[in-house]
Amino acid sequence: MQVLLSTKCRYCDILLEGREQFLGHMIHGHEMSVGQAETMWKSVYSYVNDGGAD
Repeated sequence: MQVLLSTKCRYCDILLEGREQFLGHMIHGHEMSVGQAETMWKSVYSYVNDGGAD
């Protein structure tokens, strides 16, 4: 079973479900490159895994 990681966009506060939605939103909504969006996703994901989120 795959668990989707939910996160809010840092720029517009929209709730995004999972990696694909996050990347698509950042690329199309904020005109980021794929590399920039991936880097941001990895930083959010590592923050959650390191216990930074409540």
